[in-house]
Amino acid sequence: APWDRPVALTRAWCLYELCVAMTLGVTLEITIPASERAALRRGIRKRMSAVMDALVAVEVRKAKATNPVDSAGIFQAIAGLEGGAAGMN
Repeated sequence: APWDRPVALTRAWCLYELCVAMTLGVTLEITIPASERAALRRGIRKRMSAVMDALVAVEVRKAKATNPVDSAGIFQAIAGLEGGAAGMN
């Protein structure tokens, strides 16, 4: 996926895992494929805020899960975490 539109940030399970990690104070490391590194560097040189723009585009309620039952449970679990969905967005 392009560095500025990471698929993982559109998936409900991935966002849940990020929420839990953040709640627990776990240090997160973001990796991208080698094929996207050059594009990321160009994006940073062109406009440093491009990286933040990609990250703040996260909208938990728009995240998808293969199973709709999973989505409902994930959204409920995220709502119960410190900051809830609003804190994640």
